[in-house]
Amino acid sequence: MSREKYIRDPLYEDFIVLRSPYLEVVEQPFFQRYRRIKQLGLADMVYPGADHSRFQHALGAFHLAGLVVDRLRRRGIQITEDEEQAFLLASLLHDLGHGPFSHSLEHALIPVRHEVLSYALIRYKLSPLLGQDVAERVVRMLQNPAPRTFFHELLDGQLDVDRMDYLRRDSFFCGIPHGQIDVVRILQTLTVLKLDGEEVLAVEEKGMQAVEAYLIARYLMYWAVYYHRTNLAAQALLEAVFLRVRHRRAEGDPPFLTPAFRRFLDAVDGLEDHTSFSEELLESFLLLDDSDVWVSLKIWQEDHDPVLSDLARRFLERRLPRAYPDPDAQTVMDLQARLEARGLPPVYYLREKRPSDVGYAYYAPGRARPIRILSRQGDILEIAQALPTDSLKALSRPVERRFLFLLAREVH
Repeated sequence: MSREKYIRDPLYEDFIVLRSPYLEVVEQPFFQRYRRIKQLGLADMVYPGADHSRFQHALGAFHLAGLVVDRLRRRGIQITEDEEQAFLLASLLHDLGHGPFSHSLEHALIPVRHEVLSYALIRYKLSPLLGQDVAERVVRMLQNPAPRTFFHELLDGQLDVDRMDYLRRDSFFCGIPHGQIDVVRILQTLTVLKLDGEEVLAVEEKGMQAVEAYLIARYLMYWAVYYHRTNLAAQALLEAVFLRVRHRRAEGDPPFLTPAFRRFLDAVDGLEDHTSFSEELLESFLLLDDSDVWVSLKIWQEDHDPVLSDLARRFLERRLPRAYPDPDAQTVMDLQARLEARGLPPVYYLREKRPSDVGYAYYAPGRARPIRILSRQGDILEIAQALPTDSLKALSRPVERRFLFLLAREVH
């Protein structure tokens, strides 16, 4: 008899149902690790309720992926059992390459995008569990399963199950209304079209206002939550801490590290090919979670190194940097001089962040695929062409900010 688990989620009225083989995957230690990694990294420094985990988000994306499969099959789209399994597993495991504090430390720990690490980890951990063929199908789903391109668009496109879950979930736990999108309406109106030899994703015309609201919500969430200046300030401070740790290791005076952290950083130091990872690196990465960072910070605040101890203590006590939006060259030089006069190295105490985003990307070769609208007359239009408003013209303009963060606020 097949085992089943029914999971309640605050976002969805229906239970999230886990059956074989997804239940076996969720029960694995490499998936349970998701529970110990916060979805929004340091955003709870701004929104105290934002302490939900990658585990919750992965299950939510999986739930939406299952609803999508049911919807498309009812529309007459043929989806094989192998394709369904690979698609649902990809929705569960798409974030496997995230380390402690998610995006906050993504490049501070290892010089690769988390997606690249996810592919390696899926092959490494899923092959012994479900077979190499299954693992390769999952990776192909995430990379691009042409000509059935709609699967990839639903996993890593401008209208995917990942974004549809995290916008609602992050909005819910932050306590702000921006991300409360109409997922039900979007799912009801999804369809698949044949275009230039590919099967691609589209939305029926009656659902385009729900998609327009979704795109606006994504833009608002990025600047209200993900790129909130206090969130960026906390990231800048934590990055400075790990920069100092790396410099100490290079100087032959490594500070305390948890065993998992030490194993991982040793493996990263020996990394030569950023597309091929040793078993030691993958195993040690999967042992890392947020707790390694917190334990290390608590010990670093008592370190003999005044820079490391000061930075760690500032983070633990939430004494976050002061932000200077779009500073001119004179401001930068003045702050550097003041830090140096106080004996505080600017390389650690003056950090820059350049958040940027495009709310909606029109189609261009080598760029994001568009969101297509199937009109009532049977025409296929890019959503910006189909909408009666110019809202997406504004969202297509890249927005970039520049913040300089002074980690020693008292120097100002």
